[in-house]
This record gives sequence, structure tokens and C-alpha cells, in this order.
Amino acid sequence: MQKFAQNVWGLRGSEPDMEAVERIRRAARARSEAEPHRKSSSLIPGGAIQTMDVTTSCLATGVLSFAPEVHRLVAGSALDIVRASESLGTAKFGASHFFSWGWLPILRSLDANPGDVLRISIDPAAARGEVQLGGPELWGP
Repeated sequence: MQKFAQNVWGLRGSEPDMEAVERIRRAARARSEAEPHRKSSSLIPGGAIQTMDVTTSCLATGVLSFAPEVHRLVAGSALDIVRASESLGTAKFGASHFFSWGWLPILRSLDANPGDVLRISIDPAAARGEVQLGGPELWGP
């Protein structure tokens, strides 16, 4: 195996062990299917709130996806992500897709783990997102 970049690996050689490749694929699929992938969003005056499960994938890549109605508010922009008024980093939002990146240092500073729940309150006018990390209580109103 060769590491090309953070979280980007490749098999070297002309004949990789296909059984090993399949074992890796099955393990990744099983892990993904075992983790919750819930997401809830709502528009509020002056912004939006999105609540989501933290997954192994978002912790490995630092990429989150947002509901279309939330993403449209901030498409093509960058938000300062804060917790209790402390800046944790900047998240960027794609202009033509629903993905946002730059979350890896933010998730690390929150000490997020798979199974945690992340709530993000977005204020587009202030170019800011306030995060809370917790458990099932964040699914409430």
C-alpha cells in the first residue's frame, strides 16, 4: 500500500490480492451499514439548523453533506465555526454540490466520535456556524 495523501491510499503492484480487496470492501460496507446516518434540518429566521450523526467517514475525511435547503443558504461560501464563541476553524461549502469540507480539525477539537450527534446552527449573514456536540438529547427540539 502507498499513501498518496491524507486518507488516500492505493495498492501497489500489478496484481493486488483480490480477496484482500474484497475483505476491505466488505468491512467498510458493514461498518457503514452499522452506523446511524440520520440527518435533520430546519430553516429558522435568519438561518438554519442541521443535526446529524457523526460517522467514521466524516471523522476520516472532514467532509459533511448538508440538506439542500440548508446548503443553498451558504453555497460557495466559508463559515467560521464556533463553540461557545470560540472559533474552531473554517468550513467551506461547495457552490454546485451539497458537500462541505474543512471539518476535520473542527471535529478533532470537539473530540467527536462515531455515534455522537452534531448540531450546527448556521447564520449566513454573520458567516458563522455554532456547533454543539452531544448525544440523543440533540435530536429534540
